[in-house]
Amino acid sequence: MDTLPVQHTDGTIELLGRGVVEVYYLRRLTLLEKIRREYKLPRSARGDIKALMSIEEGWFRRVT
Repeated sequence: MDTLPVQHTDGTIELLGRGVVEVYYLRRLTLLEKIRREYKLPRSARGDIKALMSIEEGWFRRVT
């Protein structure tokens, strides 16, 4: 069963309240580190964005 970590609940509700239509989360965070190493990306916001863009859609779940 996939769940949104409790510490992110308030932030997610805030985003939805601001008009963000959809929020997704990565089902396995260790995958992000694996992709960073594979593509030699820095551990930064820009590196994370590039890594997230290269992860298959099936690893993300929509928050409902």
